[in-house]
Amino acid sequence: MPESENKKIYWINPDRFDLKPDKSTYLESSRILLENDFQVFILTGYKGKPYLSESASFKIVSFKALQFPGFFRVNLLLKIFFWLKKRLKNNDILIVDAESLIVGVLLRRIKGCFLQLDFRTIPAGRKTLKSFIDETIVWRVLLRFLHRFASGYSFNTESMRQELSEKFGLKTDDYVICHSGVNCQVFKPYKTDKEKKFVFIYHGTVSEEKGLKQVILSLLEINPQMKENIVFRIYGSGLDYKKFIKMVKRLGLDNTVEFKGLLDYDKIAFEISKADAGICPFPDKAIWRTASPLKVFEYLSCAKPVISTPVSSNKRILADLPFVIWAEGFGSKDIAAAIENAYRRRDELNELGKIARDFAMSNCTWERSGNSLARYLKEKTQD
Repeated sequence: MPESENKKIYWINPDRFDLKPDKSTYLESSRILLENDFQVFILTGYKGKPYLSESASFKIVSFKALQFPGFFRVNLLLKIFFWLKKRLKNNDILIVDAESLIVGVLLRRIKGCFLQLDFRTIPAGRKTLKSFIDETIVWRVLLRFLHRFASGYSFNTESMRQELSEKFGLKTDDYVICHSGVNCQVFKPYKTDKEKKFVFIYHGTVSEEKGLKQVILSLLEINPQMKENIVFRIYGSGLDYKKFIKMVKRLGLDNTVEFKGLLDYDKIAFEISKADAGICPFPDKAIWRTASPLKVFEYLSCAKPVISTPVSSNKRILADLPFVIWAEGFGSKDIAAAIENAYRRRDELNELGKIARDFAMSNCTWERSGNSLARYLKEKTQD
Protein backbone atom coordinates (compact mmCIF):
# COMPACT_ATOMS: atom_id res chain seq x y z
CA MET A 1 0.00 0.00 0.00
CA PRO A 2 1.48 3.40 -0.96
CA GLU A 3 2.24 5.68 1.97
CA SER A 4 -0.29 8.23 0.72
CA GLU A 5 -3.08 5.66 1.22
CA ASN A 6 -2.02 4.62 4.69
CA LYS A 7 -4.41 5.67 7.42
CA LYS A 8 -2.94 8.32 9.73
CA ILE A 9 -2.73 7.97 13.48
CA TYR A 10 -2.10 11.04 15.64
CA TRP A 11 -1.13 10.04 19.20
CA ILE A 12 -1.16 12.79 21.85
CA ASN A 13 1.26 12.57 24.78
CA PRO A 14 0.72 15.70 26.95
CA ASP A 15 4.13 15.52 28.61
CA ARG A 16 7.75 16.68 28.29
CA PHE A 17 8.89 13.79 26.11
CA ASP A 18 12.59 14.65 26.36
CA LEU A 19 12.42 14.22 30.15
CA LYS A 20 10.13 11.18 30.11
CA PRO A 21 11.85 8.07 31.57
CA ASP A 22 9.23 5.72 30.08
CA LYS A 23 9.23 6.39 26.34
CA SER A 24 9.00 2.81 25.13
CA THR A 25 5.19 2.58 25.13
CA TYR A 26 4.97 5.32 22.51
CA LEU A 27 8.11 4.44 20.55
CA GLU A 28 7.51 0.71 20.31
CA SER A 29 3.74 0.80 19.82
CA SER A 30 4.23 3.36 17.05
CA ARG A 31 6.84 1.11 15.42
CA ILE A 32 4.38 -1.80 15.37
CA LEU A 33 1.55 0.36 14.07
CA LEU A 34 3.85 1.56 11.29
CA GLU A 35 4.59 -2.05 10.36
CA ASN A 36 0.82 -2.54 10.10
CA ASP A 37 0.55 0.09 7.36
CA PHE A 38 -0.41 3.10 9.47
CA GLN A 39 1.28 6.48 9.33
CA VAL A 40 2.02 7.53 12.92
CA PHE A 41 2.58 10.97 14.45
CA ILE A 42 3.39 11.36 18.15
CA LEU A 43 2.36 14.84 19.33
CA THR A 44 4.12 15.87 22.52
CA GLY A 45 6.00 18.58 24.39
CA TYR A 46 9.55 19.17 25.50
CA LYS A 47 11.56 21.24 27.95
CA GLY A 48 15.19 21.23 26.76
CA LYS A 49 15.05 20.17 23.12
CA PRO A 50 12.72 18.08 20.96
CA TYR A 51 13.26 14.34 21.30
CA LEU A 52 14.74 12.76 18.19
CA SER A 53 14.92 9.06 17.38
CA GLU A 54 17.36 8.22 14.60
CA SER A 55 15.91 4.74 14.09
CA ALA A 56 12.22 5.72 14.04
CA SER A 57 10.30 5.89 10.75
CA PHE A 58 7.29 7.49 12.41
CA LYS A 59 7.23 11.21 13.18
CA ILE A 60 7.51 12.92 16.56
CA VAL A 61 6.07 16.43 16.44
CA SER A 62 7.24 18.40 19.48
CA PHE A 63 5.83 21.64 20.85
CA LYS A 64 7.49 24.12 23.20
CA ALA A 65 5.03 25.06 25.92
CA LEU A 66 5.06 27.34 28.95
CA GLN A 67 7.15 25.82 31.73
CA PHE A 68 5.25 27.42 34.61
CA PRO A 69 3.62 24.91 37.00
CA GLY A 70 -0.05 24.46 36.14
CA PHE A 71 0.29 26.06 32.69
CA PHE A 72 2.45 23.60 30.75
CA ARG A 73 -0.19 21.00 29.95
CA VAL A 74 -2.94 23.52 29.16
CA ASN A 75 -0.64 25.47 26.86
CA LEU A 76 0.66 22.28 25.20
CA LEU A 77 -2.82 20.89 24.58
CA LEU A 78 -3.96 24.19 23.08
CA LYS A 79 -1.03 24.14 20.66
CA ILE A 80 -1.73 20.52 19.72
CA PHE A 81 -5.44 21.30 19.29
CA PHE A 82 -4.84 24.11 16.79
CA TRP A 83 -2.13 22.12 14.96
CA LEU A 84 -4.51 19.18 14.54
CA LYS A 85 -7.47 21.38 13.66
CA LYS A 86 -5.62 22.35 10.47
CA ARG A 87 -4.59 18.80 9.54
CA LEU A 88 -6.97 16.21 10.97
CA LYS A 89 -9.41 14.52 8.56
CA ASN A 90 -12.50 12.48 9.23
CA ASN A 91 -10.82 9.20 8.24
CA ASP A 92 -7.84 9.75 10.59
CA ILE A 93 -7.37 8.16 14.02
CA LEU A 94 -6.67 10.23 17.13
CA ILE A 95 -5.31 8.44 20.23
CA VAL A 96 -5.64 10.29 23.54
CA ASP A 97 -5.27 9.56 27.26
CA ALA A 98 -7.43 10.84 30.11
CA GLU A 99 -5.46 14.10 30.34
CA SER A 100 -5.92 14.93 26.65
CA LEU A 101 -9.46 13.54 26.31
CA ILE A 102 -11.15 16.94 26.21
CA VAL A 103 -9.04 17.91 23.19
CA GLY A 104 -9.90 14.61 21.53
CA VAL A 105 -13.63 15.04 22.09
CA LEU A 106 -13.58 18.59 20.65
CA LEU A 107 -11.64 17.44 17.58
CA ARG A 108 -13.92 14.49 17.02
CA ARG A 109 -16.94 16.79 17.12
CA ILE A 110 -15.30 19.22 14.68
CA LYS A 111 -13.52 16.80 12.34
CA GLY A 112 -15.41 13.53 12.72
CA CYS A 113 -12.23 11.48 13.29
CA PHE A 114 -12.02 8.12 15.08
CA LEU A 115 -11.18 8.76 18.74
CA GLN A 116 -9.29 6.05 20.64
CA LEU A 117 -9.14 6.51 24.44
CA ASP A 118 -6.01 4.74 25.65
CA PHE A 119 -5.20 3.87 29.29
CA ARG A 120 -1.66 2.87 30.30
CA THR A 121 -1.96 3.77 33.98
CA ILE A 122 -4.35 4.97 36.67
CA PRO A 123 -3.90 7.84 39.15
CA ALA A 124 -1.10 7.17 41.62
CA GLY A 125 -2.78 8.93 44.52
CA ARG A 126 0.26 11.10 45.12
CA LYS A 127 -0.37 13.71 47.83
CA THR A 128 0.35 16.83 45.80
CA LEU A 129 -1.89 19.65 44.59
CA LYS A 130 -1.34 18.67 40.95
CA SER A 131 -2.31 15.04 41.62
CA PHE A 132 -5.39 16.14 43.56
CA ILE A 133 -6.51 18.40 40.71
CA ASP A 134 -5.82 15.69 38.13
CA GLU A 135 -7.77 13.02 39.98
CA THR A 136 -10.65 15.33 40.91
CA ILE A 137 -11.12 17.30 37.69
CA VAL A 138 -9.59 15.12 34.97
CA TRP A 139 -10.48 11.63 36.19
CA ARG A 140 -13.58 12.04 38.39
CA VAL A 141 -15.34 14.76 36.39
CA LEU A 142 -14.12 15.10 32.79
CA LEU A 143 -13.32 11.41 32.22
CA ARG A 144 -16.56 10.22 33.80
CA PHE A 145 -18.69 12.35 31.48
CA LEU A 146 -16.55 12.57 28.33
CA HIS A 147 -15.31 8.96 27.93
CA ARG A 148 -18.60 7.99 26.24
CA PHE A 149 -17.68 10.20 23.26
CA ALA A 150 -14.70 7.99 22.40
CA SER A 151 -14.98 5.62 19.44
CA GLY A 152 -12.87 2.87 21.00
CA TYR A 153 -10.91 2.02 24.15
CA SER A 154 -7.62 0.35 25.01
CA PHE A 155 -6.28 -0.73 28.40
CA ASN A 156 -2.91 -1.95 29.62
CA THR A 157 -4.52 -4.89 31.47
CA GLU A 158 -7.98 -6.29 32.13
CA SER A 159 -7.57 -5.56 35.83
CA MET A 160 -6.90 -1.91 34.95
CA ARG A 161 -10.13 -1.77 32.95
CA GLN A 162 -12.06 -3.21 35.90
CA GLU A 163 -10.44 -0.80 38.36
CA LEU A 164 -11.26 2.22 36.18
CA SER A 165 -14.82 1.02 35.63
CA GLU A 166 -15.41 0.61 39.36
CA LYS A 167 -13.65 3.77 40.50
CA PHE A 168 -14.58 6.26 37.77
CA GLY A 169 -17.74 4.79 36.28
CA LEU A 170 -16.31 3.95 32.85
CA LYS A 171 -18.61 2.00 30.54
CA THR A 172 -16.40 0.36 27.93
CA ASP A 173 -17.90 -2.75 26.37
CA ASP A 174 -15.91 -2.46 23.13
CA TYR A 175 -12.19 -2.42 23.95
CA VAL A 176 -8.79 -4.05 23.39
CA ILE A 177 -6.15 -5.05 25.94
CA CYS A 178 -2.65 -3.79 25.06
CA HIS A 179 -0.07 -5.19 27.46
CA SER A 180 3.33 -3.58 27.86
CA GLY A 181 6.23 -5.36 26.22
CA VAL A 182 9.89 -5.18 25.31
CA ASN A 183 11.87 -4.78 22.10
CA CYS A 184 14.31 -7.67 22.42
CA GLN A 185 16.54 -6.23 19.70
CA VAL A 186 17.00 -2.98 21.65
CA PHE A 187 17.05 -4.61 25.09
CA LYS A 188 19.66 -7.28 24.61
CA PRO A 189 22.64 -8.38 26.70
CA TYR A 190 25.95 -6.62 26.02
CA LYS A 191 29.41 -7.77 26.96
CA THR A 192 30.70 -5.45 29.68
CA ASP A 193 33.56 -5.41 32.15
CA LYS A 194 32.82 -7.40 35.28
CA GLU A 195 31.82 -5.18 38.21
CA LYS A 196 33.83 -5.68 41.40
CA LYS A 197 30.69 -5.49 43.54
CA PHE A 198 27.23 -7.03 43.32
CA VAL A 199 25.12 -4.48 41.44
CA PHE A 200 21.36 -4.35 41.21
CA ILE A 201 19.66 -1.69 39.12
CA TYR A 202 16.47 0.32 38.89
CA HIS A 203 15.58 2.41 35.85
CA GLY A 204 12.47 4.49 35.29
CA THR A 205 10.59 7.23 37.08
CA VAL A 206 12.25 8.07 40.40
CA SER A 207 9.29 8.25 42.73
CA GLU A 208 8.40 7.21 46.25
CA GLU A 209 5.20 5.71 44.81
CA LYS A 210 7.33 3.09 43.04
CA GLY A 211 8.75 1.71 46.28
CA LEU A 212 12.24 3.19 46.00
CA LYS A 213 12.18 4.56 49.54
CA GLN A 214 11.73 1.03 50.87
CA VAL A 215 14.68 -0.19 48.79
CA ILE A 216 16.93 2.53 50.20
CA LEU A 217 15.78 1.77 53.74
CA SER A 218 16.31 -1.94 53.12
CA LEU A 219 20.02 -1.31 52.68
CA LEU A 220 20.18 -0.40 56.37
CA GLU A 221 18.84 -3.89 57.18
CA ILE A 222 21.40 -5.82 55.12
CA ASN A 223 24.26 -7.69 56.75
CA PRO A 224 27.10 -5.13 57.02
CA GLN A 225 29.66 -7.49 55.43
CA MET A 226 27.34 -8.05 52.47
CA LYS A 227 26.55 -4.34 52.16
CA GLU A 228 30.23 -3.54 51.62
CA ASN A 229 30.00 -5.55 48.38
CA ILE A 230 26.61 -4.31 47.17
CA VAL A 231 25.70 -1.32 44.96
CA PHE A 232 22.19 -0.10 44.19
CA ARG A 233 22.26 1.91 40.95
CA ILE A 234 19.38 4.20 40.01
CA TYR A 235 18.78 5.51 36.47
CA GLY A 236 15.95 7.89 35.67
CA SER A 237 14.36 11.16 36.70
CA GLY A 238 11.36 12.30 38.66
CA LEU A 239 10.01 14.59 41.35
CA ASP A 240 11.70 12.62 44.15
CA TYR A 241 15.16 12.38 42.55
CA LYS A 242 16.78 15.15 44.64
CA LYS A 243 14.84 14.08 47.71
CA PHE A 244 16.33 10.59 47.51
CA ILE A 245 19.85 11.94 47.02
CA LYS A 246 19.46 13.89 50.27
CA MET A 247 18.00 10.85 52.00
CA VAL A 248 20.91 8.64 50.95
CA LYS A 249 23.41 11.18 52.26
CA ARG A 250 21.52 11.54 55.51
CA LEU A 251 21.52 7.76 56.02
CA GLY A 252 25.22 7.42 55.19
CA LEU A 253 24.58 5.23 52.14
CA ASP A 254 26.65 7.29 49.67
CA ASN A 255 28.94 4.33 48.95
CA THR A 256 26.04 1.95 48.38
CA VAL A 257 23.54 3.94 46.29
CA GLU A 258 24.51 5.56 42.98
CA PHE A 259 22.31 8.06 41.11
CA LYS A 260 23.05 8.06 37.38
CA GLY A 261 20.33 10.32 35.95
CA LEU A 262 18.22 9.92 32.83
CA LEU A 263 19.43 7.66 30.02
CA ASP A 264 18.68 7.77 26.31
CA TYR A 265 16.33 4.95 25.34
CA ASP A 266 18.91 3.16 23.20
CA LYS A 267 21.56 3.25 25.96
CA ILE A 268 19.56 1.67 28.78
CA ALA A 269 20.31 -1.93 27.80
CA PHE A 270 24.08 -1.42 28.01
CA GLU A 271 23.77 -0.10 31.56
CA ILE A 272 21.44 -2.94 32.56
CA SER A 273 24.04 -5.37 31.20
CA LYS A 274 26.58 -4.09 33.73
CA ALA A 275 24.36 -5.14 36.63
CA ASP A 276 23.81 -8.54 38.23
CA ALA A 277 20.04 -8.08 38.62
CA GLY A 278 17.19 -5.62 38.24
CA ILE A 279 14.73 -4.70 40.95
CA CYS A 280 10.98 -4.06 40.86
CA PRO A 281 10.00 -2.78 44.33
CA PHE A 282 6.38 -1.81 43.58
CA PRO A 283 4.16 -1.46 46.66
CA ASP A 284 0.75 -3.08 47.00
CA LYS A 285 -1.28 -0.24 45.44
CA ALA A 286 -3.94 -0.28 42.75
CA ILE A 287 -1.74 1.54 40.23
CA TRP A 288 0.82 -1.29 40.38
CA ARG A 289 -1.62 -4.19 40.93
CA THR A 290 -3.24 -3.29 37.61
CA ALA A 291 -0.04 -2.55 35.66
CA SER A 292 1.85 -4.57 33.08
CA PRO A 293 5.49 -4.78 34.29
CA LEU A 294 7.29 -3.03 31.43
CA LYS A 295 10.60 -2.48 33.27
CA VAL A 296 10.70 -6.07 34.44
CA PHE A 297 10.43 -7.23 30.83
CA GLU A 298 13.36 -4.99 29.92
CA TYR A 299 15.55 -6.51 32.65
CA LEU A 300 14.61 -10.02 31.59
CA SER A 301 15.29 -9.27 27.93
CA CYS A 302 18.80 -8.11 28.91
CA ALA A 303 19.31 -11.52 30.56
CA LYS A 304 19.04 -10.22 34.11
CA PRO A 305 17.12 -11.92 36.92
CA VAL A 306 14.77 -9.69 38.87
CA ILE A 307 14.30 -9.01 42.57
CA SER A 308 10.60 -8.24 43.05
CA THR A 309 8.02 -7.53 45.69
CA PRO A 310 4.99 -9.88 45.51
CA VAL A 311 2.81 -7.31 43.74
CA SER A 312 0.00 -9.17 41.98
CA SER A 313 0.76 -7.77 38.50
CA ASN A 314 4.18 -9.48 38.62
CA LYS A 315 2.88 -12.62 40.31
CA ARG A 316 0.29 -13.15 37.57
CA ILE A 317 3.01 -13.36 34.92
CA LEU A 318 6.13 -14.52 36.74
CA ALA A 319 5.00 -16.78 39.62
CA ASP A 320 7.22 -19.86 40.10
CA LEU A 321 9.73 -18.80 37.44
CA PRO A 322 13.35 -19.44 38.52
CA PHE A 323 14.81 -16.07 37.51
CA VAL A 324 12.63 -14.02 39.91
CA ILE A 325 13.83 -13.59 43.49
CA TRP A 326 10.71 -12.75 45.45
CA ALA A 327 10.49 -10.64 48.58
CA GLU A 328 7.98 -12.11 51.00
CA GLY A 329 6.32 -8.74 51.55
CA PHE A 330 6.55 -5.05 50.71
CA GLY A 331 8.49 -3.67 53.68
CA SER A 332 12.17 -2.78 53.87
CA LYS A 333 13.04 -5.94 55.82
CA ASP A 334 11.34 -8.11 53.18
CA ILE A 335 13.24 -6.36 50.38
CA ALA A 336 16.52 -6.61 52.33
CA ALA A 337 16.06 -10.38 52.68
CA ALA A 338 15.44 -10.71 48.93
CA ILE A 339 18.57 -8.66 48.11
CA GLU A 340 20.62 -10.84 50.46
CA ASN A 341 19.17 -13.93 48.79
CA ALA A 342 20.17 -12.60 45.36
CA TYR A 343 23.66 -11.81 46.67
CA ARG A 344 24.11 -15.33 48.04
CA ARG A 345 22.97 -16.75 44.68
CA ARG A 346 25.10 -14.40 42.58
CA ASP A 347 27.03 -17.28 40.98
CA GLU A 348 23.74 -18.66 39.59
CA LEU A 349 22.49 -15.41 38.12
CA ASN A 350 24.17 -15.62 34.71
CA GLU A 351 22.51 -18.94 33.95
CA LEU A 352 19.19 -17.73 35.30
CA GLY A 353 19.56 -14.64 33.10
CA LYS A 354 19.74 -16.81 29.97
CA ILE A 355 16.44 -18.43 30.93
CA ALA A 356 15.00 -14.96 31.60
CA ARG A 357 15.91 -13.73 28.12
CA ASP A 358 14.38 -16.80 26.48
CA PHE A 359 11.19 -16.15 28.43
CA ALA A 360 11.10 -12.47 27.41
CA MET A 361 11.64 -13.27 23.74
CA SER A 362 8.83 -15.85 23.77
CA ASN A 363 6.28 -14.06 25.94
CA CYS A 364 6.94 -10.35 26.43
CA THR A 365 7.48 -8.61 23.09
CA TRP A 366 5.77 -5.43 21.95
CA GLU A 367 4.52 -7.28 18.89
CA ARG A 368 1.79 -8.85 21.06
CA SER A 369 0.21 -5.60 22.20
CA GLY A 370 1.07 -3.52 19.14
CA ASN A 371 -0.50 -6.00 16.76
CA SER A 372 -3.57 -6.27 18.99
CA LEU A 373 -4.05 -2.51 18.83
CA ALA A 374 -3.41 -2.44 15.08
CA ARG A 375 -5.99 -5.18 14.43
CA TYR A 376 -8.53 -3.43 16.62
CA LEU A 377 -8.08 -0.07 14.90
CA LYS A 378 -8.26 -1.66 11.44
CA GLU A 379 -11.48 -3.47 12.31
CA LYS A 380 -13.05 -0.36 13.81
CA THR A 381 -12.09 1.99 10.98
CA GLN A 382 -12.40 -0.20 7.91
CA ASP A 383 -14.19 1.56 5.08
